[in-house]
Formats: sequence, structure tokens, C-alpha cells
Amino acid sequence: MSPKGQTARLLIGVLLLTLASFTFSTCGVPASIWQAGSQRYRRQYGAITSFGSVEMCGVHYLTDNNTLKMSHGVDHSSEMDRVAFRVGMVVTLHHGLNDNNAIQIEYQNNLQGPIAAKNSNTLTVLGQTVVVSDADFARFT
Repeated sequence: MSPKGQTARLLIGVLLLTLASFTFSTCGVPASIWQAGSQRYRRQYGAITSFGSVEMCGVHYLTDNNTLKMSHGVDHSSEMDRVAFRVGMVVTLHHGLNDNNAIQIEYQNNLQGPIAAKNSNTLTVLGQTVVVSDADFARFT
């Protein structure tokens, strides 16, 4: 194959890998707009990356006593953010159109089912191998 063909093939490979990384990154999901009554809000989906309110994908969302915090259908609004949620949890966050004030944060498990196998820091659930931290792994033993 000629050097031009190799270069073109390499560039196509890099382009496909870049596209795949955006496709599978939760930070690449654009915010959608939803409406409740006459109010319009943005809905953002992504993993929590840190606290001090809630940070997702490098964006800081302010939480306060009016923020509704739901986990598995249970209201955790009275709890601090780091008690109700954990870094790495993938959540749906609703905020105002022109600000980053969190109105509602929802969390649901991404994978549920019977544990078929447990190893040092992995679980197999429904044929999917999941890597878990030591702290999380202790809950499954």
C-alpha cells in the first residue's frame, strides 16, 4: 500500500475512533428541553464527576433546599448531595434554561439483575462484567 493510502487509512481510523468516543461519552449527549406547565427547562444526562453542589461533565450545577433529589423513585431531597448520590452515578438533571440551578436530579440503576459471578473487584450481571471499587464491592459480599 502506498504511503498516501496508509495516511488516508490512518486518518479514517482516527476519525472513527473520535466519533465512537463522542457516541459513548455521556458528556456528549446534548441537553434536551422539556416543559412542565408553562415552565421550560433543560434536561442533562451524564455522570456526576464531583460535588460542591453537583458537577457533571465539567459543568457545576447549583443545588439547594428546593432541588428535588430522586433515587430509585425515593425522595432524598433532605439529604446532602454526597449522601444521596455518588461520584460516577449517571443521572438526569433538570435545570433552568438560562442558568445552572438544579431543579431535579434523578438516578436509576443502569444495570440490574442477578449476580452470576464475583471476583476480586468485578461482578458479572446478565453477562456484563462490571468493575467496582473496593467500597462498592463490600456491599455485594
